[in-house]
Amino acid sequence: MATQPQTITVPPCRNYLKSPPLPQLLDFPPLHSFFFHFSVWQQKRTERIEGSKLFIAHTKRKRK
Repeated sequence: MATQPQTITVPPCRNYLKSPPLPQLLDFPPLHSFFFHFSVWQQKRTERIEGSKLFIAHTKRKRK
């Protein structure tokens, strides 16, 4: 991972518009996809926890 900045080549602007620098992202596809899916899962998990808290508070308020 420390040698990654040396392998990245910055293309000129006209080449950059034709082909975005995706290969350097695809060098570590498992790591990248893992972090991406983990962040999405964590966000959905926190949303679900907050939703269940709101739902429990709502049902408790209705029961009184």
